[in-house]
Amino acid sequence: MRVLLKLLLPLFSIGLAALLLEAGLWTFGLLRPFPRYAVGEGNPRESRNFAFDPDTGWRMRPNVEFRWGKETYRANSQGFRAEDEFDPDDPRFKIVFVGDSFTWGTGAEYPETFPSLIDERLPSAAVFNLAEPGFGVDQMYLSAKTQALELNPQLLVVAICDADLKRSQTAFREAPERREKPAFKLVDGKLEPKTVADRFGPVMTMLEHHSRVWMGLRYAMRAVGYAYPVGEWWTLNEALLDEIQALGREHDIPVLFVYVPTVAWRPFPTMRQYMERTGASYISLRDGNVADPPALYRTKDGHFNTEGHLYAADKLLRWIEANFPEPSLRSP
Repeated sequence: MRVLLKLLLPLFSIGLAALLLEAGLWTFGLLRPFPRYAVGEGNPRESRNFAFDPDTGWRMRPNVEFRWGKETYRANSQGFRAEDEFDPDDPRFKIVFVGDSFTWGTGAEYPETFPSLIDERLPSAAVFNLAEPGFGVDQMYLSAKTQALELNPQLLVVAICDADLKRSQTAFREAPERREKPAFKLVDGKLEPKTVADRFGPVMTMLEHHSRVWMGLRYAMRAVGYAYPVGEWWTLNEALLDEIQALGREHDIPVLFVYVPTVAWRPFPTMRQYMERTGASYISLRDGNVADPPALYRTKDGHFNTEGHLYAADKLLRWIEANFPEPSLRSP
């Protein structure tokens, strides 16, 4: 009995400490849970602005026009934020972007976004922006596979911010889209689509949806993942990056990965090490002498402001001109 008590006492102490910590986090509103939803677990709703897409989860409704704040967002007939249609037979040098709300241009009129600025400054190129708000790395891979390849690009640009990696871990996007999305799992190092059979058990579901201590542990693992290639947050997305590179090699399309840092301006050595190890073309927008990084972002929501989009466009244009030196692609 004494031996049993000695074994149970530490477990009881740990459990009590966890409960007290949980209560404290709830009291002060810290570490709100952002659950990883299983397939079919979310509560989707119809959107006036975004339609269901069987390949990527959602895209803008064809020809929709709406306002978020002061900015107007308009889709072409293909469901992408653009003023013109995307023609796969366009004879110009075609650059296709996949990405999230930074590339889509949340908080900016479309001519101010960095893909549009690149389009304007490279008159002999056609820039097609397939980005959608809320996309994860998994949806960028699917967008590249099912949408970008159809446009016959000469360059595929994949623009990734920090939040996109955690989005790959869930099968449902919460506000504002509230849409279901495809999700993947790693099985013996290979990507497989998640199904309803991959739902968590009741204990894990409770932790994902309600435990702030559990959320803190996930944040801790994510912090480790920035510096070391460990944990699902990184390994799942690494496999997705591998698949994007494989698409490029299979179809002889150069792929440029772009790291878009948030206003926190956090370094991402694991991403850089991956790109160097695999020989991928890579730009980190965090590189370079930026005197005041927060000045590139909107204080309202942390997306790029006008200066941020100009900064991103300049960095990408320099890379394009260095790697595709044809005179027709040089900006004036």
